[in-house]
Amino acid sequence: MVGWLREGEEKIFFPRAHPVRIANFPLLEVAFSPEKGEKTGVKWPQNPEKQGGRAAKTREKQGVRGAKLLRKQGVFRALMPEKWEEGAKKQGLFPVKALPLYRAIGERLCLKLLEDVPPRRRRVLLRGEGVDVNLRALANALCPQTALALELEKGGEELARQLQRDYGAPPLDPAWGEPPQVVVELGPPAENIPLPPGARRLKLWGEPDLAGLVLNCPLDLPPDLPRDPFLALLWESGRLEVDQIGILSP
Repeated sequence: MVGWLREGEEKIFFPRAHPVRIANFPLLEVAFSPEKGEKTGVKWPQNPEKQGGRAAKTREKQGVRGAKLLRKQGVFRALMPEKWEEGAKKQGLFPVKALPLYRAIGERLCLKLLEDVPPRRRRVLLRGEGVDVNLRALANALCPQTALALELEKGGEELARQLQRDYGAPPLDPAWGEPPQVVVELGPPAENIPLPPGARRLKLWGEPDLAGLVLNCPLDLPPDLPRDPFLALLWESGRLEVDQIGILSP
């Protein structure tokens, strides 16, 4: 079971966990009173330091309370606002992340960023710490469709040989020719390596950055549901295929 921590529309004195189904996916929902502000009409103090301190403590407490309720039900993962994540993790409840889904559609994300570039001029730079399953799969998917360059701390030589053997051309030297239009990061780049001029960064590690791209799916979802993490849940459970997910340009 996966949980869902959310803000309710009105004050809730005794939050409870109860089952709901969203797009036929079962979730255990816990709703809390809305944070002070527009929904409640109650404002934080005007002093910015007090305001920030109180807000942060309240958010952490909400995350802790929600995590305790869900952990009692045997739940280890939940959809939740980012502001509650730290408190929840302290109780052993971890937020569902969309990163595995982003990596699964990494080829499509990259090609979407290149859709206005003529195919023969498309250049992509893959950056990462080393060659793992995700980077190898992406390199093999992109190599027949773009001019590919590798910038890896280790393992790049072996991958370059494999790409040359399978596709007839080795990856380009990053320092040669025109700069790439897209840089795909699958791990932290080496320190002080700037983004090439004019390139767009597709970050598929840590806190992802899709360079303005937005996932789209024809599902009627609650507006406060973390959309991309929920799509990741549907995908990993076999309820949603990647080709059912659209990608919109900024």
